[in-house]
Amino acid sequence: MSLLGNQLYLTGRTAFAEGSINWLSGSIFACLVHNSSGGTSYTPNFTTDQFLSIIPSAAIIAAGQQIPSTTVTNGVCNGGSVLFSSVATAPQIDAIVIYNSTGTAGTSQLIAWIDTGANLPIVPNGGSITITWDTGVNKIFTL
Repeated sequence: MSLLGNQLYLTGRTAFAEGSINWLSGSIFACLVHNSSGGTSYTPNFTTDQFLSIIPSAAIIAAGQQIPSTTVTNGVCNGGSVLFSSVATAPQIDAIVIYNSTGTAGTSQLIAWIDTGANLPIVPNGGSITITWDTGVNKIFTL
């Protein structure tokens, strides 16, 4: 696995600053992504990657699920756990990509990349995977 460290996409930061992403009322989703050897992978460019469509569909191991109960306090973004049901046996999951879904990959703004945390990477085995966010001071991420 290629650890890049948890990061925000620059275009996502800009979208927050311009008001085109609202963490509380937007459709904030997470998907599970492969970025290491074996199978189609995605290596992010945090400066230029803007929309979900930049990620090869074969690198998305589990399609996006909405993050419930989003909250924000002092720039710290948080939300409820996310359940991915029956994740097929596939290449390992190396990262979680968070994005603002419009229902169309070509306009769904990338927000964050998380590849460090408990239980990452994950080797799917056909069962369900629940993502429970960090309970530390930064929660999902801090702007």
